[in-house]
Amino acid sequence: MSSYKLSIPVIAQRPELPTGCEITATTMMLQYAGAVVDKVQLAHEMPYHPTDPNQGFVGNPFTDDGDSIYPSALTDLVTTYAGNAVNLSGQPLANLKQYLSATGHPIVIWLVNLTDFTPMPY
Repeated sequence: MSSYKLSIPVIAQRPELPTGCEITATTMMLQYAGAVVDKVQLAHEMPYHPTDPNQGFVGNPFTDDGDSIYPSALTDLVTTYAGNAVNLSGQPLANLKQYLSATGHPIVIWLVNLTDFTPMPY
């Protein structure tokens, strides 16, 4: 697989969204795709849920005690602005690299266990 670097806009998560890393990364991906959106707008538009991050953001991303939102809960929002979304949850890193290489589309990755992660070279 050849390596390349996408020109994705870099957006600071803080100060507005101290626990909104997922929606900030999603905003960067959507802006790369041409959507005219910002992280605060999307943080208000994303779904919220009191206990299940698979259904919506748990907590408040505008505060230090927010929790998380999982890809399944963001698929509809991404589809609204990008036309489609693919949830690759549970895929091995090799499959994610292959998808990125094949499509050239940026992906947002939630990493929990970094022991298996080897960054792609730039």
